[in-house]
Amino acid sequence: MAAAAAVRHRRERFFVTPEEYLARECEAATRSEYIAGEILAMSGGTPTHNRLAADAPVTLSVRLRAAGSGCNAVGSGQRVRVEGADPFFYPGVTVFPARTRRSTPPTACAIPS
Repeated sequence: MAAAAAVRHRRERFFVTPEEYLARECEAATRSEYIAGEILAMSGGTPTHNRLAADAPVTLSVRLRAAGSGCNAVGSGQRVRVEGADPFFYPGVTVFPARTRRSTPPTACAIPS
C-alpha cells in the first residue's frame, strides 16, 4: 500500500529547453523559474515579504550609489540568468555591476557563474 501511495504522489517531470521556457514565459499570466530543464511555478509572498521586497532594492541602491560602487540593485521583477548554466530566476533582490551585459533574452540580466 505504501508503494501505491508513493506512485500516486510522484509527479511527472517535463523537461524543456531554455528557449521553450522563454517562449512560454512571454505568454504566461504568472512568473515561473527555470532550473535544470524544469519550469517551476513561483508562489506569492506574505505582506511582510512584499514590504521587505519593496524596501530592500531602494535601500541598497541608495547605499551603493553613496559608496560609489558602480553597482545597481533591482527588485524581483528582474529575470536573472546565471551564465554557464541554464537557470533563470526572479530573485527577491539582485545587486549587479552597472556594466552587466544583457542576456538572451534582453529582458534577462546575465550574472557570471
